[in-house]
Amino acid sequence: MTLRASSIAALLALLMPVLLLVARPPNSDGPPSFEPRFLVANWLYLAAPQLVVLTIAAIYAPARRHFVVPALAASALLVAAFQAWSWFFVPAREGGLAWILYIPLWAALPAVVAGIAWLQQRRTNEL
Repeated sequence: MTLRASSIAALLALLMPVLLLVARPPNSDGPPSFEPRFLVANWLYLAAPQLVVLTIAAIYAPARRHFVVPALAASALLVAAFQAWSWFFVPAREGGLAWILYIPLWAALPAVVAGIAWLQQRRTNEL
């Protein structure tokens, strides 16, 4: 991947949590909260997988070619899917508890994507 594609993927992946934070839940009557400390703290929580991926890419240069864009796309899809699950299927009083499940999912995500990228790279090198 080129630096431009990686940069665009990083920007879009880091904006996904912002869009989800300012969006109003479908079952909510009130407006979303735009309090800065709420947005910053929750953005850090929601963007944690993207930040982990970007840190790995900054430290380990070979990961940039096959790992960054798929991992950023997967992490953006993870946060969107988890938010949708939380909005539509989790009762309101248990919403905070449900977000505890997000931590092991985003912690495992870079390892899974790295394993898939490694297998794909190994397979293409054998051909």
